[in-house]
Amino acid sequence: MTPKARARARLGVLLAVLALCLAALWRIGPRVLPAAPRAELPHGAVDAGPTPPPLPSLGCGHTPDGGTRDRSDFVMVDGQRRKYLVVLPRGYVPTRPYPLLFAFHGSGGNGEGYRSWLDLESYYGDAVIAVYPDAVVRRIWAEEVATHWGRVEDLPFFDAMLDAIGREHCVDRARVLATGWSSGGYFANQLACARPDAVRAIASLSGGGPEQIDCPRPHAAFIFHDRDDHAVMISEGRASRDHWRTTNACGRSRTEGTCEVYTGCAAPLVWCETSGNGHGVPPSVRAAMWSFLSAF
Repeated sequence: MTPKARARARLGVLLAVLALCLAALWRIGPRVLPAAPRAELPHGAVDAGPTPPPLPSLGCGHTPDGGTRDRSDFVMVDGQRRKYLVVLPRGYVPTRPYPLLFAFHGSGGNGEGYRSWLDLESYYGDAVIAVYPDAVVRRIWAEEVATHWGRVEDLPFFDAMLDAIGREHCVDRARVLATGWSSGGYFANQLACARPDAVRAIASLSGGGPEQIDCPRPHAAFIFHDRDDHAVMISEGRASRDHWRTTNACGRSRTEGTCEVYTGCAAPLVWCETSGNGHGVPPSVRAAMWSFLSAF
């Protein structure tokens, strides 16, 4: 047999083997991977206690300038001009006090980008006035500089925003809520410690804390983390959960959907854990978070 004929024979054998393998795979069918665990929290699963009577802000009755639903505003804090995006509900009524929801982005981001990425409006709809603030550029690690929330440095910024928004819009000061992702999740936990009378409930997504601050008072908290998060390790989220479990004097937990709702607490605590999402926030977590926050 000539070399060319031997090569053709070998190729024929390889093609035959490949055909057999493809036929076997066709009979077996595609491999079905198990779905990643979802975070589920049914509405009504959290007892937030009686809803406090509305506490209207000074802006109630004032018609905002511009007539647009979303606008960027600024406040001066420690000599810096700080930016935040305010999103009003469709059909905003200037005499109706609305809950106020702060949403804090992660490191390297900004409020407008966070609004688009997280798409919280698909969940809260027209139920709240939403605020998406911008962090300032800070040194995070020895070699890295990016927008980042300070543990205590940004508390005056929060205070200034709360006052300014309350003067411009009709806010229910008894129902101020805060959520944050990554660096913003750390800051949400800080607010629960440092501003417990100003913020009624917080949700921390893929974050950690509270850190470097005295935090003796119970506070309503929703904590989420993914087991496959390699940007902020899940040990950080579990430390947040354990902090609030101790501070809130919680007892045992029960499963609601796939989240853990702690019982016997001085303030509500929910822990949601998933896998396969890395540092992201899947839609099921966003829905569970809003199920928690909307109870307040």
